[in-house]
Amino acid sequence: MNHSFVVKIMPKKEYSRKITLEEAKDNKILIEKKAVKLFPSSGEKFRLIFGRTHVETEVEAIDCQCGKKKKPHQHYYLKIPAELPIRVNEKVTITKITDENYQLTK
Repeated sequence: MNHSFVVKIMPKKEYSRKITLEEAKDNKILIEKKAVKLFPSSGEKFRLIFGRTHVETEVEAIDCQCGKKKKPHQHYYLKIPAELPIRVNEKVTITKITDENYQLTK
């Protein structure tokens, strides 16, 4: 009797981060390279939900040449509208609900 089965591993659908001083000041959240694929492409609008607040936002790509090698690359940030202020050292989690809807929890 063969009891073989397939296990499908689902990709992680959430991103967590502790907010830095720069992120809080600029009201944006750095998206680390390993998490970029979780979000829509840069400039593509989507809905961010926090409790009863629903706001439209996007990922912003910023050109950079930081680091020792000074190679051109991009940093990605999630723009956080003023209605959802973030604070230094606050842990936030962004969860993908659908392709157009993401939930922010603090």
